Amino acid sequence: MKKSSAIIVFLLAISLFQQIPLAEAVCDAGDSSCILAEQFGLNQTQIPENKEDISQLYLKMRWTEVIEKNRVLGPIHRFFTKISWLFIILFHHPYEFSLTLFVIIILWFLFGTIIAKLIEALSGMKGTYAFCLGIIATILLSLIGFTGLVATSILDLIFKQENWWMRLIIILFVIIVVALVYRTTKYAEKYTKEQNKNKLAQKQEAQVKKIEKLEQGAGI
Repeated sequence: MKKSSAIIVFLLAISLFQQIPLAEAVCDAGDSSCILAEQFGLNQTQIPENKEDISQLYLKMRWTEVIEKNRVLGPIHRFFTKISWLFIILFHHPYEFSLTLFVIIILWFLFGTIIAKLIEALSGMKGTYAFCLGIIATILLSLIGFTGLVATSILDLIFKQENWWMRLIIILFVIIVVALVYRTTKYAEKYTKEQNKNKLAQKQEAQVKKIEKLEQGAGI
């Protein structure tokens, strides 16, 4: 009797133990990559190790959530998600709401315009044909990874803390260039005014001489 009671209690204990859910792994308070992976349902291997990259990923996921819930931008976002293959063909980057893709698109149009202008200037080709060739050349630049490399380099230069000295050099360079452009513009304006003044004086002098000749011819 005692043995059967013990067996029953043992079986009940096992059944109760099976009904208790196993405790899920809890992230450490300082493990931002683990917290981000759990929050957005990502694999932890998809989370970058760099703090700046983690911040950009967090902002991207947050803004994506906001856009998906928006009545106006939500359908547009879902449409672009469906045609992500087109973004891969044109920009060599899948569609996503990210600063990287935004910079790539800006560079894409910038490179296309510059190349089209160069083709038009060097070959004398009409604007439409030059523009088409510029777009084709820009797509090739994207496919070989050049546009994406420039975009990521720009973002790293702006956001990564270890690149502060490069940002300082660029800021100084921009200040110097702006100062030179300002001085050059002022000099050009002054030179243009002096040239116009001299031309006006020469014109007035020529008119005076013409009048004097007419007066002399008339015997006045």
